[in-house]
Amino acid sequence: MKVKQSLNSNETLESVQKEVDRLKQSYFWGQNDVNDGLDLLHSLEEKIKFEHVKDPETKQHYNTIVADLRINLFSTFLQEQAEHAIELYFLSAVKQDAKAETPFYSNLDQYAMSIDIFSLEARLESVRKRVMRCKEELGKNPITLDGKKVKSTVENWIKDYTNEVGTGKKIVTIIRKYLTSSPNVRLLSQWDRKVLSRALRYYELLKLRINDVGCLGINMTDWDVSIDDEKRVNSDPFRLKVPEPEYNIDVQLQEEARLAQKSASSTPALPTKPPIAKKPAPQAPLQRKPEVKPSVVPAPLASPVVSIDTLIADKKKQEEGKPSPQVKPEPARRPEQAAPRKPPVPKRVIEQNSEKKLSTLQDLNDLQKITIDYFRSLGSSDAERLTHIKSQIDDLKKNTSSDILQSAWRKSSLYLLYLEIGRRSMSSDKTVADIGKELFNEGKPYLTEREFEMIAELSAHF
Repeated sequence: MKVKQSLNSNETLESVQKEVDRLKQSYFWGQNDVNDGLDLLHSLEEKIKFEHVKDPETKQHYNTIVADLRINLFSTFLQEQAEHAIELYFLSAVKQDAKAETPFYSNLDQYAMSIDIFSLEARLESVRKRVMRCKEELGKNPITLDGKKVKSTVENWIKDYTNEVGTGKKIVTIIRKYLTSSPNVRLLSQWDRKVLSRALRYYELLKLRINDVGCLGINMTDWDVSIDDEKRVNSDPFRLKVPEPEYNIDVQLQEEARLAQKSASSTPALPTKPPIAKKPAPQAPLQRKPEVKPSVVPAPLASPVVSIDTLIADKKKQEEGKPSPQVKPEPARRPEQAAPRKPPVPKRVIEQNSEKKLSTLQDLNDLQKITIDYFRSLGSSDAERLTHIKSQIDDLKKNTSSDILQSAWRKSSLYLLYLEIGRRSMSSDKTVADIGKELFNEGKPYLTEREFEMIAELSAHF
């Protein structure tokens, strides 16, 4: 549909609004809807540019329609036009996405799918920088940034977020912490908080790289992975596909005021008589104990004084009168018999496993047998291990194509362990280091945080 009539006519506004509603209800499904939307957008932009709209409300209505069309059709634009639309209307797109009016997540993924895989990371980084320059305001009050009052634009909200939590490596958990601890967020309504949370998740989503789980624009069906891996990788790590529930701040404030008034005006209690004070019990008269006069105890008589010579003589007389004690002979000791010696037990010879340990990567079968123990045995330092295994992979690349090597690498136990830790980290909001400690305590193969980063770097080497 192309706009040919005057914009000052109410009939033109109604027909344009009906066409936009129809396209939004169909989610611009199919090439015909996309072409109709592009024709309507280009003709409407040209009309607004060259025709003067008298009523300011009507002009604002047309500008809103143009914004809606750009949000829904930006994935079909060229690079500069698409990024410019995101910079202008990112917050509006997030609000429509939260109300389930526009599938912004699907449009963003479709836009990333149209980009060449070799330039995907650079283009997503460019889109993220455009998001950081968005001037749309969220909230009615200014925010405090570096000790100064500034406008509550998306640009300033992202700066405040990075100042509070740094790089935001824990993603969803750290966003929740920021929303509950930042003094600037406390001034927002509940609906604005949900919109800000969704905007920050999109900001973190655009920071993912090709080897990260949930990266935009990656079709995992071409990488020879299992169905479970495909479902996991194509899942929603930032929970953006689920729309936020609608929230009316006026209705919510009225409900909170009604509940507060109801709790304040509680039913008065029935009047009761004050408790009668008990009379103190009469104290019994004190009984005096009879006084006992101290009795006079006579002093002991003094013993006669005896000399030392007399005591020695008396002791000798007592010893002479006593019989001499008889000493019994001790019984003869028997020689102890030596304990019988046990026959020597022959040592058990443990047969070694006939299968030889993996020493170097010779072919694709060796690449599929890579384990974490083999990776740790390649050197004493992390840099030495990574350099050693990269050199072996480079040798394999001379005789085998990269796609076949990549398929064999993704079937190895080391890469599957890397995927499992990444999945558990995303589903439980735990860090890689915490999951590594849990696996270590369970006696299972584990990866440290540095080893996890090295495996990601090694995956990008194929």
